[in-house]
Amino acid sequence: MTAVRSFWDLGDAIVGRLAGEKLPPMMKPSADAFKKAHAAYVAAAESARSAEQARNEKLLEVGAKDELLDAAVEALATSVIGAGLGKRTRPLASFTRYAVSQLTGLAYRNEADEVVAMCERLLATNPPKEVAAAAKACVKLAKGVDAALAAVTSPQAKYASALGARDALLPGWSKALKTLKKHAAAAWVDDDHKVRAMFAAPDAVQAPTKRRKKTSAPKTPPATPPNG
Repeated sequence: MTAVRSFWDLGDAIVGRLAGEKLPPMMKPSADAFKKAHAAYVAAAESARSAEQARNEKLLEVGAKDELLDAAVEALATSVIGAGLGKRTRPLASFTRYAVSQLTGLAYRNEADEVVAMCERLLATNPPKEVAAAAKACVKLAKGVDAALAAVTSPQAKYASALGARDALLPGWSKALKTLKKHAAAAWVDDDHKVRAMFAAPDAVQAPTKRRKKTSAPKTPPATPPNG
């Protein structure tokens, strides 16, 4: 469980328990303050989660476009071999210092930039039509990867902002909880178990297990002595 989920679940559990109690007057202000702090934290955490999902969707688009680029680079290498412009072991060696597997293994932007530069060098040699077409396809896909990466910038910034807004609320949440605990301990000074149960982690509070009644073994009638 993440720290965020832990705070979230603990707060939900405490708010639920407070709702089931008739609180002493001295606890009500701190209970209301904690409920308010927790509601704000949950709202901010939900916003951060939504922002993260939006950012991740854009990252998935980058990955999908990169897979297409990788396939196109491999197709280009095959085309170069077929045209006799490169050796089978290192078909693109005349145009890039990277082997095909190295090139497709580069970071997204590095690969895209290198593919564009490589294809420009290749196209400058006036290659056969099919090789030129494969190189142009690579350039188009590489620029698509760059565009997809650019589209991540805004969602990433929004996600970072949402994280900051969420985390800024945590000190207030913690202080409200601390105050509530203090007031609960004073209000229920004679019931330490109740205080501990109110603030226990959600998975620490379990319903009491019912004991099974012991069943008595059937009594065996005394043996009848044989007739003498």
